[in-house]
Amino acid sequence: MLLGVCNRYLPSYADAEDVFQEAFIKIFKNIQSFRNQSEFSLQKWMKRIMINASINYLRDRKKERFTYDPDLTLEFISDEQDSAFFDELYEMISAEEILKIVQALPNGYRMVFNLYAMESCSHDDIAEMLGISVNTSKTQLFKARKKIIAAIQHKLEAQMVVRKIV
Repeated sequence: MLLGVCNRYLPSYADAEDVFQEAFIKIFKNIQSFRNQSEFSLQKWMKRIMINASINYLRDRKKERFTYDPDLTLEFISDEQDSAFFDELYEMISAEEILKIVQALPNGYRMVFNLYAMESCSHDDIAEMLGISVNTSKTQLFKARKKIIAAIQHKLEAQMVVRKIV
């Protein structure tokens, strides 16, 4: 499960394995500092370390910068629309294919998308964690969703072409 967390944030499985290993060493070294509180389980604590290690890995490499386009008109999707969209999507495309699409996103898009969609962080929390503005977080999420939808549409169109040929 923890390797999967790293894999969602990083562009390659090899990077995820490296970060996972380093983060797990950090967990073992700091296990005595874990305080067993009802709202913060050991699993959540370890997951948070994996997320932070992944973010730090990407930040250290600075391959992709966060961008904010103030002229961009943001069209946000409600959580209910999001949920219905993804329910239909899982019937058309596999989870592995979706993971590959998410991993192909630029670093900034991928981090914000994962923190928002997978970890249920608010834009305020994401902005604080990543050292960006709330508007940048919202823009990155919007652009990530657009890229994911476009990639899925492309994949589905390619599947339809193959079906017509066969």
